[in-house]
Amino acid sequence: MMSTHADGPTRAAGSRRGRFGRAAVAVMVVAGGVTGVVVSAPAAHAAGSRIFDRPGSTRFVVPEGVTRLTVQVWGGGGAGGEGTPGSGSFNSGPFSNTGGRGGDGGSGGGGGGYTTCTLTGVRPGQSFEVYVGAGGRSEFDPDGLVGDVLHVVGDVIKEAENDLVRGVGGSFLAEVVVPSLPVSREGLPSALIGLGVVHDSVVGALGGSEGQEGSFTGSPGGTGGDGVCRSGGDVSSSDFTSVSGGTGGTGGSGGPGTSGPFNLRGGTGGAGGNGGTGHDGVGGGGSGAGGGGGTPSGRAGRTGTVSDGGARGADGDPGESNHSGIGGTLGGKGSPGRVTLTW
Repeated sequence: MMSTHADGPTRAAGSRRGRFGRAAVAVMVVAGGVTGVVVSAPAAHAAGSRIFDRPGSTRFVVPEGVTRLTVQVWGGGGAGGEGTPGSGSFNSGPFSNTGGRGGDGGSGGGGGGYTTCTLTGVRPGQSFEVYVGAGGRSEFDPDGLVGDVLHVVGDVIKEAENDLVRGVGGSFLAEVVVPSLPVSREGLPSALIGLGVVHDSVVGALGGSEGQEGSFTGSPGGTGGDGVCRSGGDVSSSDFTSVSGGTGGTGGSGGPGTSGPFNLRGGTGGAGGNGGTGHDGVGGGGSGAGGGGGTPSGRAGRTGTVSDGGARGADGDPGESNHSGIGGTLGGKGSPGRVTLTW
């Protein structure tokens, strides 16, 4: 039997506590002449989460005590297409004129994809690079450039500009878009990519493709993106779900003008297509811009509707007595993506 003193346990009891360390607590119990040690279970790590919603890259280090991550990834939505201008009136016969045709509406941008899965076997202190994709923007957007963001274009992970993403083969091609490149009309993808010994662990969602400029037959909308979840090394993946973003709506064709000797009217501009849906409020595509009205006095085409964070494009301009209306030059911006990590 272990001996005790009035002022606490003997040295032997202290050495037993030292074996358990700070992760457990040893308590001496004396009851009915029987002495023993009761050891509490190690304290569980504190649950937590982080949301990354600013386009660009961020380093994430696995917190102490965490071995499991639930990853949610949204790709950025694509930009809506531009509308085209209406046309002028023309002579269509003796004593007869015809009002100009309305311009065509641009199509809506595709919604970004959504991916979620669980990574098990991560270790405290391991590093991951988090990429949040920007939403697509019109090439005429005065906001300018997109910076350090992920761009998915194929089927293999390749080494990025900043050496943070290393090529290992597989089903995802990642590269960093440098700030000097012009703005992207596509919604850029988002991803969590493991570094170091977990460099072949990838969770990603593609961005939506851009909407097209208006055309005589109506331009098809951009398509949504899919996703991927792959693990490597000591990390395993489970509970994989991928949801494609919605396809943007087709831009409407402009209407014909009226004919006759008097009271001509230009055709109405085509409506812009609706932005494609994202997922759960994130990754929506921008709507297409409306077409311009024909000469004279053709009504302007309106932009389409949006959801899940996508922005509305510009309406077209109405036709005037001496010139046609300009089509909306700015399709709506796509919603930026997001990455959420929960443990």
